[in-house]
Formats: sequence, structure tokens, C-alpha cells
Amino acid sequence: KNRRELLAFTNLAPEQIQIVDGTPDEREKQMNNPDAVTFLMGFRRFCDDWEKLQAIHPTAKSLMIDEWHMGGFKNPNSKGSIQMAKAARRCQYFLPMSGTLIAGKLDSCFGAINIIEPRYYGNHYSFMAQHAVKDDYGNLIGWINHDKLGRIFMRHGIRHTFPEIFGAEAKVIVKEQVEPDEKSWKAYKEFEEMAILELDGVLDAMGNNMAFLD
Repeated sequence: KNRRELLAFTNLAPEQIQIVDGTPDEREKQMNNPDAVTFLMGFRRFCDDWEKLQAIHPTAKSLMIDEWHMGGFKNPNSKGSIQMAKAARRCQYFLPMSGTLIAGKLDSCFGAINIIEPRYYGNHYSFMAQHAVKDDYGNLIGWINHDKLGRIFMRHGIRHTFPEIFGAEAKVIVKEQVEPDEKSWKAYKEFEEMAILELDGVLDAMGNNMAFLD
């Protein structure tokens, strides 16, 4: 998919785009492709092979990551985040792309921010000190100072919408009746029983209130 998009939206020739995957021998041959200027690899391949790739191609100075939040970089202390930070320090350009920059916890965006401009926080401990709310036992219970992150995103981020790229989408709603499978029926029955219990509780409460009003 990424290769097709690069061919469609850039002036790169097919032989200049190399996918890195497969056995160690296959990857070694792929990374030594003398015609390639762009190398595509998945998250795990990147973590394992980026140092070898850069040793072969020392002029490779751009790191672009699609669907950044899904690549194992959400946890600032994960192997992926550590490898990404190391690689980014050797690169001149860093472009994380995502429609969900904050995925789950607020600090899931820390890795990208700290690479773009480390002076905002310096380290993950400082980020947590400015944004995390903890109880008396050190357990995370909430987040604060969202406006600071908003200003950082506005300063460094570029946002494109679907209509901006592809134009207004004509939505066509098609209704289709299907027979639920066994798993769906089971889930429906559980929901139905729960809803009836909730309704009984509401009716009981209304009955008590009405008796009180009488």
C-alpha cells in the first residue's frame, strides 16, 4: 500500500522504492539495493534493521512513520520508542503521521514531541510531572494541562481532512438485513437480559417514588 502511494504521489521510479522484509539473507540483499532511495519496512523490521540499513546507506537522513500511534511507539519506555528515538537523532528530518496522535493515555504522544523539540519536556518524568494526576498511592487517576499539548500540536502539526484531499464524499446508505450468527445472538441475549434488569430497576424506583408522592 505505501509503495503504491509513493509511486502515485511522488516522482520516484519503481526500482527506487525497496520493501525490506523476509529472511535475514533476503533483507540483506534488499538493503544493499544500489538503486533504492526509499526503504519501506514494518515496525518490527525497523526496530531490528534500521542501524544496519543506515550503515549501508549513511546518506539516509529522513524518518517517516505512517500510522505512528499503531507502531509500538505509544509507550515511551518500549523497545520501539527507544529505537525510534535513537534513529531520529541520526536523521535530519522526522515526520510522524497519524490521525490519532493521542491513543489511550495522554503520554502516548510524548515520544514524537520529544523528538521534534526535546526542550518542551526533556524527559518522560518531566512530562508526567506537568500533565499526570496521581492519588496518594502513586496511581494515575487523570490528566491536566491539555492546553499546552494543544499549543504544541498547533505549532508543529499539519492537519489535512478527507474532504480537503478527496473532495466532498457522497454518502450512500445501503440497508441490508442479515441473519446474526451464534456469537452475535449470544451477545444480544446478554444485552437483552441486562436491559430488562435495568428497566426493572427503573420501574421499581419509579413505583417507590410514586408511592412516596401519594
